[in-house]
Amino acid sequence: EKAMASFDKISPKNRDIYRLKRLSEEINKKKFLKTKNPTVAGLLAVIPGAGHLYCERYQDAVIAFLLNGAMICAACEAFDDGSEFLGGLITFFELGLYSGNIYSAVSSAHKYNRRKKRTFLQKLKEHSKVEVSAGKMPDRNLALLYKITF
Repeated sequence: EKAMASFDKISPKNRDIYRLKRLSEEINKKKFLKTKNPTVAGLLAVIPGAGHLYCERYQDAVIAFLLNGAMICAACEAFDDGSEFLGGLITFFELGLYSGNIYSAVSSAHKYNRRKKRTFLQKLKEHSKVEVSAGKMPDRNLALLYKITF
């Protein structure tokens, strides 16, 4: 919205120079960017691996499902055999693995969204003659670079 408002301030003769029509079309595609909801990923991760599956991390989903399943089975077997201490120890480690699975699923959703945004911005840069970047300067804390190619 801010970009579009700024585009309106550019004179009609300069709009073609900066490819504003195409740039506006590309910016409008952001509305259709598919992202993953971290809350949904975390809730789905209650079933080990489901949160990773939602985030399209298929290997992580399989590993989370198999490891959590194996640990739960091992704890059940230990309790069935009367080894309460061993069952409790396995359960303790399984809780860490299980909560890590949920945390990882939420983190995967954030990573997925960052990757989508980065790809979107990269495509936007490829379709424009205008480049904006930020960085540190030796004599200043922060610098903003605005480059226009003619």
